[in-house]
Amino acid sequence: MQDPKEYLNQIRYTNQEIQSRVEERNELRQAVMIKTSSFQTDKVQESGTSNFDDKYMKFIEVSEDINEQVDKIFDLRLRVSNEIDRLEKPEHRIILRMRYINLKTFEEIAVKMNYDIRQVTRLHGNALQEFEKNVLKCPKMSYR
Repeated sequence: MQDPKEYLNQIRYTNQEIQSRVEERNELRQAVMIKTSSFQTDKVQESGTSNFDDKYMKFIEVSEDINEQVDKIFDLRLRVSNEIDRLEKPEHRIILRMRYINLKTFEEIAVKMNYDIRQVTRLHGNALQEFEKNVLKCPKMSYR
């Protein structure tokens, strides 16, 4: 059985991975653009065209991979959001959703909820316990 915090943090890690891949895609796009602009001013040689094609194909592959990852994180967020909805206490749902779906810090949550940060961390701990009891240890329920 997975720890509730570890389970909910999947979104954060997947988001970071997507950000990393987006940066990679942007660097590849820049490399392709630089090569394209040099084609416009220089004579194109056969080897240059092949190098451009390789870079462009890599750019397309990375872009498709990023799109697949974005689809996965969307599905993961939807699934986790539905699981959070199964909690009884609204403040538990709010805290878990803000922390793990909206990726807010405890400080940001405290400000938005007008709570002391100690109260937010205490409620967070209680929410994780409720999540573990009602979601992770419970047989799969159908969603709304």
